[in-house]
Amino acid sequence: MSTLFLAGLALAAAGPASPQSGAPLIVTTTWLAQHLSDRDLVLFHIGDQNTKQVYDEGHIPGAQFLNPFQELSTPRVEGALFLELPSAEVLDSVLEARGISDQTRIVLYSARQYFTPTSRTLFTLEYAGLAGRVSILDGGLEAWKSEGHAITTEVPAPARGRLSVRPNPAIVADADFVRRSLENSRVRLVDARDTSYYNGRGTRQGR
Repeated sequence: MSTLFLAGLALAAAGPASPQSGAPLIVTTTWLAQHLSDRDLVLFHIGDQNTKQVYDEGHIPGAQFLNPFQELSTPRVEGALFLELPSAEVLDSVLEARGISDQTRIVLYSARQYFTPTSRTLFTLEYAGLAGRVSILDGGLEAWKSEGHAITTEVPAPARGRLSVRPNPAIVADADFVRRSLENSRVRLVDARDTSYYNGRGTRQGR
C-alpha cells in the first residue's frame, strides 16, 4: 500500500503542520484575482493525461498544468509500489523547474471536480517543506469561470526557481507504523478511497 494512502493517519498522529507564513488553506476567487500578478505567486491547474484537454481549452491566466501522478510521485514499475512520495532530489528538481523558490506562494486549483489529486498535491508540497505557503482555490476553475473571470490558452514559461526542499517525514505513516498501531486505541485508521474498493466490489485495489 502506498504511504500516501496513510497520509490522513499520519497527520492525525503528528498533529497540524506549523505554517511558515500563515497562508490560508483555502483562498477565494476574489483573492486570486487580486493577487494573480504577484511576482512570487505560482499557480497550478491540477490534472492528468485524461483531463489535460480542459487546461488546453482554457485555464486561469498564468496557471501551469501539473500532473501529480507523473511529476510528484514515484513511477509505476511492475512488481513495485507506485504513487509513493518521490525523493527530495526529485521534488527539488521538479519544483525548481516549475519556478518555485523559497519565497514562493503556491495556489492549486481543480477542474471537473478533480479534488483528490489536488489534495494529494497539497500534501506532497507540505511534505516537501512548503507547509503554510500552499493554498487551494475554493470552487476551482468552475467557480472562476462562473464569476466571469478571464481564462486563456497561453502556456506560461516559468523562470527556474531556487528551492531548499526540507522533507517532513513526521506527516507520513508507513506500513510499519500502521502494523505497530493496529491495537493502539489512540490511533484510527481511515480508508479514504472510493467505497467500492473498501467493500470489495472494486478489484483494482485491495483493502
